[in-house]
Amino acid sequence: DISYIKDKSFSANNHSICLDKNDSNELITLNINNTATPFIKGICAWATSEIVYDLSRYNYDYFTSYIGVDVSEQSNYFNTGAKFYIYTSDDGENWEQQYESETLYGWSEAQFVKIDIKNSKYLKLVADDNSDSWWANWYDETVFANAKLIKENYIEDTSTIDFIKTVAQYDEIIKKHFGEQISGDYELTLLQREFVNNVGYDILQALVKYKEEYKETINWLLNDKETLRLYLAGGKPEGSYLNSIKVLSELYTTYKDDLSNQNKTKYGTTFRNLYRTMMLSLSLTESGNVYLWIDGVSHSDAVTRYEIYKNLHLNEGQDKELIENQIFETLTVEEMRWVMNTIIDDEEIVWLNDFVRNDKNGATRPYSYIKYTFGYNYTLDKYYDSENYDKWDKKYHLSKYNITYQQGKPKLWIVFEEGSVCGGLSKTGSCIWGAYKGLPNTCVSQPGHCAYIYYTQDDNGNGIWNLGNDVSGWGQSGKTEHLNVRTMNDWGNGSYTDGWNASYILLAQAAQNEYEKYEKSEEILMLADVYKNDSEKLEEIYRKAIEIEDINFDSWLGLVNLYINDSTKTEEDYYKLAEDIAKTFTYYPRPMYDLLNLIKPHITSVEYDTMFTLLQTRTLTTATKATSNESIQSTAVKQVANALLGNIDT
Repeated sequence: DISYIKDKSFSANNHSICLDKNDSNELITLNINNTATPFIKGICAWATSEIVYDLSRYNYDYFTSYIGVDVSEQSNYFNTGAKFYIYTSDDGENWEQQYESETLYGWSEAQFVKIDIKNSKYLKLVADDNSDSWWANWYDETVFANAKLIKENYIEDTSTIDFIKTVAQYDEIIKKHFGEQISGDYELTLLQREFVNNVGYDILQALVKYKEEYKETINWLLNDKETLRLYLAGGKPEGSYLNSIKVLSELYTTYKDDLSNQNKTKYGTTFRNLYRTMMLSLSLTESGNVYLWIDGVSHSDAVTRYEIYKNLHLNEGQDKELIENQIFETLTVEEMRWVMNTIIDDEEIVWLNDFVRNDKNGATRPYSYIKYTFGYNYTLDKYYDSENYDKWDKKYHLSKYNITYQQGKPKLWIVFEEGSVCGGLSKTGSCIWGAYKGLPNTCVSQPGHCAYIYYTQDDNGNGIWNLGNDVSGWGQSGKTEHLNVRTMNDWGNGSYTDGWNASYILLAQAAQNEYEKYEKSEEILMLADVYKNDSEKLEEIYRKAIEIEDINFDSWLGLVNLYINDSTKTEEDYYKLAEDIAKTFTYYPRPMYDLLNLIKPHITSVEYDTMFTLLQTRTLTTATKATSNESIQSTAVKQVANALLGNIDT
């Protein structure tokens, strides 16, 4: 935790010196004993780089570190590798070389260094791009992992914390219960195994020994079955699991008392449960980058955003609710993520809520705020000059909400003044839904256009997604913004799909609408990794998960892949599977279409190929006639089915 001397340290152009993460905001990872090994501590400084430390105020004997190129850099195309040098000095000007490495690449074995610093006042860490060529540093993501200053008698702590078991230990317990109902201690063990497998045993052990707050948070999460179940059902983090645990620890440490609040809202929701949902969803979204779409630099803070939405929900001092409390309280962790990752900076959430409510009379259409125009410029001096502040403050209430007024930090009100094209309009529409309504939202791409989607509920409390600023309909809506990072339930996020596939969110939402089935089905699927080498048990697991929730896409995808890897499956087997998929997903045409396309290469005879084509076409044609009796999103279903049939004007 010793800071480097900033004016004497640098990394390659367009790269920052990163602490405790690599250049992609992921875990620093090096090859140790031919195994990709992650580190929770370290320095990444893209070569050519120099990092200088003033040691004069400290009394340590050695500098130790694992050094190498992060394993994320695996390309050998014009890869010249990197070399490491370590220097010490008495005055910070005259340096003595203490170490020189061989040329290292992303696939090289990391080198462990131990440098004597007993008589040194300065330390310099150098990573060189190892070539004079202009492409020399393309892959030089050089890192100093687990870098530390130690005393002569330092002994590395190799102890382990008992409440975290290895995956193998969990597997030994779980395999004694196959076929049993997943409940009680068996259920907790399965959830713990999934968590440890996702995060990593070594990372968890390092975290609990690194900081007491981390230990307390992980202990709580691992041993509170309901909370752990909710966390895992909330989907993969938008960043790393390590970042997610760090964020959750900060929230848990700061607002632990909120989790003991047994009072109820006027809608009957226990505050404890609502606050837990908010914390878990924030830990998953803020593990990545959440920021105002026009800025991209000022990142959200989880603790701040939690407090903002907590206060909006409480609406203290207000006659009316400030967000849609009744719906907000029903959101699952997955659904709540699409509120918490709204593409707005923290300081503008309450400001926008107030502006929409009091200045725009609750208008949610972005065209009520922004004119569609080209040639806009959000950097004009008139929006940042001090002499204009009073004018803008009077119009937009900047001082009331302490909105930053600074060149280089554009805000939404400037977009309101300047106008925008479709991207700015839809992203603002998304922000309004998240800040004013407190409901899920995101943006989608369309041909030559950006639209947005927003969440409402029907009379039965089922979640529905609606298109805003729409041009091409659901059939030609694809990923952008947060959908590029991950999709709801992580469905529609793999190589099995591409193009206009934003409609996967309709299937994911349908699963969330029957949440207990979804949660239990996903629990059963956790067994798939335990028995990944037993195809007979795998098929049993997938079919049991489908029995619990027939629209669970993970189950069907797993079953399709199991068939593909089984050389004994016949065309008849594949066709019967295709029939089952078509029947199940008739009114979710895009997932049906993608799953069937995975099967198609295994249908080779003329007879079965003809039958298969007719099945796919017939199913899509049925979907084009969907009514509200078959789907609560029948209009969207018809649009997607028609697009897949080539009827894009229908």
